[in-house]
Amino acid sequence: MFNYTREQVAAAVDLACLKPDATSVDTSVCCQRAIRFGCASVCVKPHYVPLAAKILDGFPIEVGTVVSFPHGNDSPVVKALAAAAVIKDGATEVDWVTNIGAIKDGDWEPVVTEIKAMARMQRETGVKFKMILETCYLKENEIYTASALAMHDHIAWVKTSTGFGTGTRSIATVPNVMTMLSVVEGSYTQVKASGGIKRYADAERFLSLGCTRLGSSSIETLMPDWSEK
Repeated sequence: MFNYTREQVAAAVDLACLKPDATSVDTSVCCQRAIRFGCASVCVKPHYVPLAAKILDGFPIEVGTVVSFPHGNDSPVVKALAAAAVIKDGATEVDWVTNIGAIKDGDWEPVVTEIKAMARMQRETGVKFKMILETCYLKENEIYTASALAMHDHIAWVKTSTGFGTGTRSIATVPNVMTMLSVVEGSYTQVKASGGIKRYADAERFLSLGCTRLGSSSIETLMPDWSEK
């Protein structure tokens, strides 16, 4: 039986507002909910980073956004330029999707190149980066290698999913998370579970395994009423 408080769970949540039709109003509501519940961050579309930064100014909530989302097909140069742009706009955390196709090809060079570019930007700016693996498309050995490469260059987090993947494993799963944790244990790099975390018990389970961030797009669904906890 897990015993996490409501505050502990909320403090690990990156509250996402990334649907294609999400508007400025949706983004504003997301930010207000993050403030209300005490979330770790919001994760908004790049276009709305300035808006989120303005709303969250003065609050201890990170302004997160995405790069090469959700497919990861951009070149390392394009990804780095996009990351630099959102940082200039006020992002303090950047979740980028790695090159899934290259990994499936067994071509690790572009993956290493983009990791090194993001790691350098992380060192120079203090902005934390999260590498999204989209584990639903990867084999265990591919998840292991990608996590190891991110860890080698001290990327802040490796993340399971975009939430936009396909297939029966398009959500965070315990086996995939355990593989990632086994790689980064004891290192600077941490693990973010994202995709399909809809119940309080799901959040507690992944926190108990060792994840330090959780992705969610519905904090009200995830969080029970005070009287229930």
